[in-house]
Amino acid sequence: MKDLTRMRVGVLASAFFVLFGAVSGQAATATFTDFASTNSVALHPELVISDVGGNKFSVSATLVAPEYGDLEAIFFDLAGGLSNADLAMVTLTSVAPSSNTSGNFSYLFQNGINAKTYGGSGTQCGSNVLSTNALALPLFEGVGCLRSTGSNQPNDGVNPVLLTLYDGSMKLTLASFTGIGLRYKSSSNGSDKLYSMTRVNEVPLPAAAWLLIGGLGGLAAMKRRKS
Repeated sequence: MKDLTRMRVGVLASAFFVLFGAVSGQAATATFTDFASTNSVALHPELVISDVGGNKFSVSATLVAPEYGDLEAIFFDLAGGLSNADLAMVTLTSVAPSSNTSGNFSYLFQNGINAKTYGGSGTQCGSNVLSTNALALPLFEGVGCLRSTGSNQPNDGVNPVLLTLYDGSMKLTLASFTGIGLRYKSSSNGSDKLYSMTRVNEVPLPAAAWLLIGGLGGLAAMKRRKS
């Protein structure tokens, strides 16, 4: 009887340990789809933000094949009452393409609280604006924009574009990202400006879940056998 009890406890403990250990090692994500477009022929990007820990978020912008384009800017609609001082501590770097390409490339996170568009003389993001034309835009708190000092932009042909956002204020969470705007140039439809607040939250369920289900099934079988 004691052996049977130990077996039950062991099966459950092992399954729960593996399950929750695997869950904690996987990043939760927010996926933005269904973008409204300023063009009659729209692009169809997918924007995925993952909380990877250490106050860092990975950002992936992918165009559905055979669409193509250069991602010039990402606009962030952020909840949580972040101040300009908070946003000044947020940085954005490029993973793909490499920010070291030819030494002429970077992504900047520009603090733009209460702004609908960016651009104009003296602004970091220049002409990388998200127009209000045909879009009901929120008040964006920030924008990540492409900066190139060379004749060629090194993100040409890169899909997906992969970025890392670092939150020095330690106030951002995955729930902070409530809307995303995208600005594409040189795309398969000429140029496109898009906005989405349609998000899907995902917490990946690991294969270890099946161990838990199997363990519970084993306990049920032992109980039936005892009866």
